[in-house]
Amino acid sequence: MQVKEVLLPGEQQDMLIIGTEMRGHLMFDTYFYMNQSNLNALINLLQKENNDTDVSALFTSFKGIDGSTGFQLDATKLSNNCIDFQFISTAQPSYAIRA
Repeated sequence: MQVKEVLLPGEQQDMLIIGTEMRGHLMFDTYFYMNQSNLNALINLLQKENNDTDVSALFTSFKGIDGSTGFQLDATKLSNNCIDFQFISTAQPSYAIRA
């Protein structure tokens, strides 16, 4: 998938990934939600493909309609923004420790 944008709304637990999916000779715009616990893995994948750029420095903040602060990554500024999202299904399960 060619990632165009990553949005992290202020008070929500999910982030929105917007991009273009390429399958065979077909290409279509798509989006999906992913848990923010996968954010570090996503940044690491993008950083691995873009050694010359600090990916985390490209995040900018914005004010949501509810007044909360969110963050946005414009991935079109990266020289290589194509990543494989199979890391979600092959990653080890993550556990939240709650007190």
